[in-house]
Amino acid sequence: MDLGEGIEGDDAARFAPGELIEERSQALEEGGYVPALAEGAYTNPRARGGASQVSMWWDSRNMQGEWSDDGTGYEKMPDDWTPQRTAGAAVSGRRRTYRRLYEGAGVSVRMPSAASIRSFSETQQGKSFDVPVEGDFEGGSVSGWVRCTRTDDGVWITEGLGFAKDQQQVAEAVSAVLESRRPTKALSGWQSMDERRADRMRRAGAQIRPVGDSSFIKGIGVNPFAGVTFTKIRDEVYTNEVVTNVRDFAASESKGQIYNREIQTQPPLGKAQVCEKCSGAYHPSFGAHICLRAGHHAPTEVKDEHVEKRRRSGSLFAGLRAVLGRR
Repeated sequence: MDLGEGIEGDDAARFAPGELIEERSQALEEGGYVPALAEGAYTNPRARGGASQVSMWWDSRNMQGEWSDDGTGYEKMPDDWTPQRTAGAAVSGRRRTYRRLYEGAGVSVRMPSAASIRSFSETQQGKSFDVPVEGDFEGGSVSGWVRCTRTDDGVWITEGLGFAKDQQQVAEAVSAVLESRRPTKALSGWQSMDERRADRMRRAGAQIRPVGDSSFIKGIGVNPFAGVTFTKIRDEVYTNEVVTNVRDFAASESKGQIYNREIQTQPPLGKAQVCEKCSGAYHPSFGAHICLRAGHHAPTEVKDEHVEKRRRSGSLFAGLRAVLGRR
């Protein structure tokens, strides 16, 4: 087994110690709650590997997944999601889910194909679910699960479970791949995943906060990623290219003067639009709005008929790793 063979330095510390893995194996075996575990990449995400490596890939993800003790939680993208459901090596006895490599913007991520994830999503009735991934990026790597939610507007909200801040760029890459019409080219259109995240933040806009006793200005909101201030004047919201300190503005006794001197004089973008769902202000020049209320749903009943087999495969892998060690 190539469990991170050759990894040294800071990234080598991103593997759980043997004691924790041994405890995890026991918890998985006994059916208790097990939180998600994110670690460094076990193998090179760019290497597809043979049958044994593919098997280890799924077993290790099962070991790292979040598992509940009461039958509720989040469905996991299964290892047997194929159109024909033919016989194969998955825990169910069916053919393995097709995994694909997506690269660009300094990130490489191996995960179930975008087509298979979208197909699985169609069966979830809008519920959040978890997707297994393994990826690397400049200065590090990650393996584990990404929680995914597709909004009614076609936006994919993604979050790496237990990921460190720099590892979250792999979760951002998953969102980019799932939203793209050309998944294999999805990452190449960005300089970095930080750039893409900033773009999403620009599109989200900002909440308009009441500012107190002004009869002229009803509220103000700031989006630092877009570099703009939204000002609600009576029933309209206007956009100017300036980042205002909302707290200082709200505390001022001369809000009109500050607006005239520090906001109105800055380059105007015109009227903003207001989302009916989240009441957030946004400007259409930044792209399609991402609703501020978009997020993951609460846990529900898990209906995976092979959930115990998947837990068992994770437990066996954890037990083997506890005995043999990472290397």
